[in-house]
Amino acid sequence: MAKSSPFTGGNLKVVLLSVLAATTFWFFSALNKNYNARINYPLEFEFQRDSVVIMSPLPPDVQLDVSSGGWNLLRKTFWFNVTPILITLDNPTDVKFLTRSSILPIISDQLTDLDLNFVLTDTLFINVEEKVQRKIKVAVDSSRIPVAANYRLVSSIEIEPDTINVVGPVSLVNSMQEVYTLNIDRRNIDDNFRRNIDIQLPNENLMLSQPDEVNVLFNVAEFTNVTLPISVERENFPTDSSAWLKDSIVYVNYWIRSNQLQSVTPDSFAIMADYAMAQDSFLLPVMLSFPESIEDLEYLPDTLNLGYGKQK
Repeated sequence: MAKSSPFTGGNLKVVLLSVLAATTFWFFSALNKNYNARINYPLEFEFQRDSVVIMSPLPPDVQLDVSSGGWNLLRKTFWFNVTPILITLDNPTDVKFLTRSSILPIISDQLTDLDLNFVLTDTLFINVEEKVQRKIKVAVDSSRIPVAANYRLVSSIEIEPDTINVVGPVSLVNSMQEVYTLNIDRRNIDDNFRRNIDIQLPNENLMLSQPDEVNVLFNVAEFTNVTLPISVERENFPTDSSAWLKDSIVYVNYWIRSNQLQSVTPDSFAIMADYAMAQDSFLLPVMLSFPESIEDLEYLPDTLNLGYGKQK
């Protein structure tokens, strides 16, 4: 006949309860003893925060070597209802660090229920700067406006407001340029532009702009490239035809708004070749008149060749 195990049925429950009771007794007994321990104790810094900017997180705690009963150490280790060590900074922008010797008396005065053996943390680093504000001009670089192919800017650029107030730590605010250049993030602009543009400051977690966006307005138009042949007008050439132009046509190349193409014809230009300006076998053509509506005017050839003797 098989023997029954002592760890089955009701016996197992008795064994488990006995082990739990013994463990609990040992745990509570251990907590009543005194121990040495290294703990991280919370810190709190007190100073006027409205007029400064915290550049990097303040030290959250300090490492201490302490002695106390197990209950106290358990409570302090897990920060149960623990009052942080309060460090008051009268001039936080002038304080770059706190040494062990400077924080020791502060900790000793405020630490309760624990016997402080020594402070393990060597230095607490503080990075706080004065908060300042500065007015900065806002602009758009017209050469960097991303217009579509064959489109050009045809108006002034209006920005409203054209000045922003930048608030932040003194080192960052003073390092900014006199003019803040906006970034137009739209591409292939082929119609008149009316849009609010965000002010994107460096280190936006430490700085802010008032306002944080401005309205930008400008107009664009499509342009067409045109080349026209223009007859050269002669001036002061010998009446006996002993000198003559080998190049009687100059080609002008220009850009014009596509909706104004028909307004410009070859008769809109006047190019003169003055023999009095001749240099050996060539002279320079002179543009006497051209339409004001065209842009980027060029002409070829830019020198005219002369022939001498009877023209063949």
